[in-house]
Amino acid sequence: MDRPQRSLVAALSAAVVLAGCGSAGGGPEDTTPTAVAGVTTPGPDGGDDTGSPDPGTTGGDGADAATTTTADTAADSTSAADYPTYPEDYAQALVEAWADGDSARVAELTVDEVGLAMGTWTTDAAWGTTRVDSLDGHGDVGLRRWAVYYEHPSGASMTVTVDGDELGGQDAVVGLDYYLGGAAADAFERTDSPVNDYVDTFHRGIVARDAAVLERLGTDRATQEALVHDPAVDESSVITDHGFLSFEDEPLHMLYHVTGPQDASPDLTRMLDLDPRTATDGGDDGVLRLNVLTDWRWT
Repeated sequence: MDRPQRSLVAALSAAVVLAGCGSAGGGPEDTTPTAVAGVTTPGPDGGDDTGSPDPGTTGGDGADAATTTTADTAADSTSAADYPTYPEDYAQALVEAWADGDSARVAELTVDEVGLAMGTWTTDAAWGTTRVDSLDGHGDVGLRRWAVYYEHPSGASMTVTVDGDELGGQDAVVGLDYYLGGAAADAFERTDSPVNDYVDTFHRGIVARDAAVLERLGTDRATQEALVHDPAVDESSVITDHGFLSFEDEPLHMLYHVTGPQDASPDLTRMLDLDPRTATDGGDDGVLRLNVLTDWRWT
């Protein structure tokens, strides 16, 4: 089968880390960005917030109409000011909203693919930023994008990818990778969400070798990969989730481990590639494919 597909930041992060390791003094080069030039403060509708009332929505005359227009304009200005213009500040605003369980704020700051992924796990506010890297050096694919790297006391790590062209407005976070390997997964909780329900049902189908379930929830490719390419998974196996890789216009890569008496590589990271919108709606064929890394059974 094809080699695993990775999100942009997952693919680029390795190159960035390697480049940092080669810098003088053993530490990464200081690439902390300055303020983004030319960023204006948009109103909630995407246009510039000029403070002018909309003649199509101003009703009546007198004090009530003036009060309503002034209140709406003030609310628009406050909302627009909540979108930072530095990548690290924008990423931090997202982490804080996620830790607070503020799903509405998360939806404002992220593209749909990232917001749906974040809805599968909880987090907390103990994350610390380790560095901020420009991805411009990777060509057009990374142009005006920034990777903000976090580490957690539990050993977990996270990378938030911010699109510089969207700073100062909504949806600037276009990627988020959430690595909860080993004991780090115990520091967080999977949520009760349609996406997790969908994934768990498919995982149970893998363990039970239930072709009917796998064929309903997965594509033909995913079903074959589950039934044919992984003989080490049987009814005594346990599947454990430990994070995800998400990126704009890409499938959601759900990370998991399989442990059991037949599995010689219990720490092997596997990926279930999912269409999160199909999973949310409970539709068919939401699991697109399965991937594992460096395992001879999948070559």
